[in-house]
Amino acid sequence: GRIGGGGRGGARRDVDEFGRDRRSRPHHRKPYERPNRGQRGHSGGHGGHGGHGGGGHGGGGHGGAGNGSMVDESADLESRLSSLIIKVGDKNAPTLQNNLEALSVVLEKDFTNHETTVLRTLRQCVLELPWKVTVYSTVAGLLNAKNSETGAKVITLMHGVLCKSLIKGDWCSVKVIMRFFALQVATKTISASTLLSMVDTFLKPVAGQTAGVVTAQNSCFVYIAMTTLLWAGQALKELGSGELEARLSVIEQYVDVHGKVNADNTLTTVLHDAPTKGADVLAYMLSIMRAVADDGWAIDAVCAPYTMFASEFAQATQHELPALELPVDLPASSYYTLPEFLQLVPHPSEYTVRRFIMMDFIADTVIQLEGNRKDCAKYLMQIHGLCNEDVCSVMTTAQHPEDVDPETSLVFEYMVAEVLFSFLTQLPESQFREMYYTSLAIELRKAEPQILANVLETAVDNIVARIPSMDVECSNRLSNWLAVYISNFGYQWDWAKWESAVSEQDDTPRRRFMQETLLKLVRLSYLDRIKLQLPESCVELVPVKAPTHNFKYTVQSMDERTREVSVATGRCLKNKGTAEQALEILQTHYAKWTD
Repeated sequence: GRIGGGGRGGARRDVDEFGRDRRSRPHHRKPYERPNRGQRGHSGGHGGHGGHGGGGHGGGGHGGAGNGSMVDESADLESRLSSLIIKVGDKNAPTLQNNLEALSVVLEKDFTNHETTVLRTLRQCVLELPWKVTVYSTVAGLLNAKNSETGAKVITLMHGVLCKSLIKGDWCSVKVIMRFFALQVATKTISASTLLSMVDTFLKPVAGQTAGVVTAQNSCFVYIAMTTLLWAGQALKELGSGELEARLSVIEQYVDVHGKVNADNTLTTVLHDAPTKGADVLAYMLSIMRAVADDGWAIDAVCAPYTMFASEFAQATQHELPALELPVDLPASSYYTLPEFLQLVPHPSEYTVRRFIMMDFIADTVIQLEGNRKDCAKYLMQIHGLCNEDVCSVMTTAQHPEDVDPETSLVFEYMVAEVLFSFLTQLPESQFREMYYTSLAIELRKAEPQILANVLETAVDNIVARIPSMDVECSNRLSNWLAVYISNFGYQWDWAKWESAVSEQDDTPRRRFMQETLLKLVRLSYLDRIKLQLPESCVELVPVKAPTHNFKYTVQSMDERTREVSVATGRCLKNKGTAEQALEILQTHYAKWTD
């Protein structure tokens, strides 16, 4: 027979393949979730004494084991609840309605015992998975419909997070939470008047006598009000067109004045050959709102699961929220508006609204997950999963990616690339360090090596073709980005496309850009390796000699006395001498000098 088992009975269940006794442990325990050694030894020892000598010690042993088991079960349940909340609605599947209903039942049942876990997870999901706002708004609405007290706790928590974000000047979080509240009107969790009161708080600084004052603060407030109304429009139109039009009128007046004030402002223009309309983000946003309003305020880019539960929401209790207080002492540089979205590949003009919605979700995800580039790259490639059918083409899931044409449909991967480069080239300065956008692009390419490599290369080629009309600062950032990006993938690039720059004059923008990029690659590697990567015709774009250090002060140029001080001090530091010893050397040497 086999080791540890009989010849006829097959493998024994109480031993492993090496004949060792199997350890009994819950099937759900992960390898690294070991029980506490002290508890295990204590309970096991006393359990043995209890079996031998009576009830006292044995009861203590079983009690210790029971407490440990209860802790494990509670932690496991909280972990499963968090996982259910995070994963729900990852895809717009036919089972989404049933999944949401089942999740709401589970959360309502376990809310009393695990309130902190449920609220904490919902808060983080709303903030860090912004493209699933329709899903989490539905979850909150279902919890409120089943138990108004639970719904009140969820809404109160998010209102508290909103107030803290306002105080800190975390404007992207403010925008994301206001979008969440906008959809809570549709789920009947808050009243329309409550949301309008919140929107009016943002519009108050630009209404009435202060309507013509254009500041970074006012532009930020107007932008947040616009994004909120964009998502709340369908629910608010039931109040009548007057309520919405009154707010839109205030917004239009400010956007008009903002456009006149900034008509000749080219400081934030990335590509000077682009239409001026795209550079004014507020005007672009207003055109999106008008397009959505003409379509009955319907947003068809992503699924709206809250429409599946209209009957449940009809009887729900609506909650009121305290008034918001806007910060007044934040510096002008801390206020936020969306960067100008660059268009690097052709897009069908009839899908302008869908393109904005998708790129807005992508931009929010890039901002909210800035602290973890790996998670950001992972979740970015999941955003399309909640889209309605035929909203965008996804090359990573297409059977024939080469047949996907950006001129006839919105291509998700190209929208990700456009958002990435829009943030990189944002003026007057990018929101985060350049290295974040570089490392994020590297993570995206690692996740989808073939497709993302082609997408990013196409985007770079289209930008390089427009280098003559690009702002110099943006050109320098792109050069830094490209050098680090190429260095992370074996310095492989389609260098043949750069051959045409060789015949250009030395001072042309395109040739200068390529020379700067290659010089940075030499510094990241070494001259001979870069020369080997290039075609023969492109070698003249790199320097003849490798760059070297240029020290301002050298030992050879010192006089003898200064050299003695330098060498003595250097020996002291090399031998880990103290600061006092180094000062003593300096004082001893300089005390001899009389000149």
